[in-house]
Amino acid sequence: MEDALYDTKYDVVLVGTGIVESIVAGALARAGKKVLHLDTNDYYGSNYASLTFDQFQDWMAAPLREPSPSSADVVPLTSSFHCSKLHEARADDFTPRSTSFSIDVHPKVLLSSSPLVDVLVHSGVGRYLDFMAMHQTCMYTPQPPHPPVWQVPCSKTDVFKSRLSVLEKRHLMKFLQFVADYGDDDATTLNERDLAVGRALKRPQNKRNQKATAADLATYAGLVEALTEHFKLSPTLRDVVLHAVLLLTETPVADLPAGPSLDRIFGFLSSIGRFAPSPFLTPLYGIAEVGQAFCRLSAVYGGVYYLRAPLTGYYVAGDRVVSLATTDAAKCWTADHFVVNAMYAAPWGAAPKSTCLLRGVFLFRGARDRTVIVVPPHRLRGHPFALHALALDGTTAVCPAEHTLVHLSTPVSTAMPVAEMIALLQEAVAALFPTDVAVWESTFTVPVYGPVPSTRPANLHVCDTHADVALETTLESAVQEAKAIFYAICPDADFLPKSASAEQAETEAAAEADEAALLLQAATTLLHADTPPTPPVAATTPKAAAAPEPAATYTSGPAAAAMASEGTAASVTAYDL
Repeated sequence: MEDALYDTKYDVVLVGTGIVESIVAGALARAGKKVLHLDTNDYYGSNYASLTFDQFQDWMAAPLREPSPSSADVVPLTSSFHCSKLHEARADDFTPRSTSFSIDVHPKVLLSSSPLVDVLVHSGVGRYLDFMAMHQTCMYTPQPPHPPVWQVPCSKTDVFKSRLSVLEKRHLMKFLQFVADYGDDDATTLNERDLAVGRALKRPQNKRNQKATAADLATYAGLVEALTEHFKLSPTLRDVVLHAVLLLTETPVADLPAGPSLDRIFGFLSSIGRFAPSPFLTPLYGIAEVGQAFCRLSAVYGGVYYLRAPLTGYYVAGDRVVSLATTDAAKCWTADHFVVNAMYAAPWGAAPKSTCLLRGVFLFRGARDRTVIVVPPHRLRGHPFALHALALDGTTAVCPAEHTLVHLSTPVSTAMPVAEMIALLQEAVAALFPTDVAVWESTFTVPVYGPVPSTRPANLHVCDTHADVALETTLESAVQEAKAIFYAICPDADFLPKSASAEQAETEAAAEADEAALLLQAATTLLHADTPPTPPVAATTPKAAAAPEPAATYTSGPAAAAMASEGTAASVTAYDL
């Protein structure tokens, strides 16, 4: 069996099982390509792995692998992704059960209306996953006598309950209503439908006035100026928009383009109430499950997987990679295209940037709300980057029951002294969780990779590179990056087309919507007719034709409304491929 793996010529060989390359693998296999997916580790996820406690300890202690010697026709292939352990401490009575943990190397959450969630639903990959909704999004802005950590007002109810002044509430409501209407393509039929699932910010009756306001924004240099001059938002509210909604890692030096920024803000607002009051979702068992879901799709369509792959180098001829060398000189893997994680592309210029990711993992006793906390730049020790904290309880299957696992992440310069890195995270934990004492904590750094020069081989595609210093806590660029690689290999194919069961689910949802429209028509006729009503005629009234666009969502209808009001877990509909 193993010899057959080497004797086969593949359309595409992928190295690394991170999220982007896993999406690409699923899309290529779905398009009919012969796919071989390799990883030198004994677990899935690569730089987005979710590890048990023992695996995490081994990963932190592992030395950096030295590349194999190069030769005239072989370029060394080895992983440059390495954990630099800074600090670890644990309570004397802490005796972890390894399999009770699933610790993310790169913790992420998903925005409910993000392209990644849309792809999960549209392609049917979401049937392999379960999600929990985050309970709240908070900001750290010390303003005595108020508590420094406060909930970001994401809805009308949140705004009125918040600690904001009356004037701030008024200005924020006007801005949120403007953005909600700005993003609606068809405002004439959305009111009753969307108010039922918690999107009370949308006000279609004001759409005509909002169009004029959108034109007025063109007179401003960018978003920040519009927020200040037109919407009269205070500095605190501007921080909310820039760092809790747009999730900017740095304070913008130049003003942001208004159009794309408003589109992103609308994406945040449209995520509220889609599955739960919070806009964010977290997968059970850690973020690596998202990549593994696409790997399962690839396997269903014939993709072959090989962990602990004995890779040593690239065979190169001219401007192309011909095959991948292994520890057995007589065996290699041959393909037309090669897709690799940036950690394996050091020979082609994928070097770690001068800014790395500082990470802290803290375990507290007791269950707490699942929370996203944003610390804007310059709020702790003058640190120039934002710091993101994710608090996950045992119901997400990432830590033992009645415990809370907290992830802290922020970019730092690689030249920053280790003592300052540790002090920064210690101060952050004390500020965000002042009454809690960690029973275990670990601090480390991991590299971030910049863009790869265009001088790389023509058939080598590199994943997970970043031009800017960004935390990307919601994986906003993953789908775009995967699509670019997919279309470079299959320019005429469809990217993860809709699964048959997803189409069936949409058809059933449309039928239910038509039935609901007929029932509403009948009820209206009973209320207003002087004579006994006749049965309504199906499929002829505008209201029946204006059924909601069938969205392949996780849960819809009354169940979604109940979920939004109760804040329960969001789970994925089981679509069959």
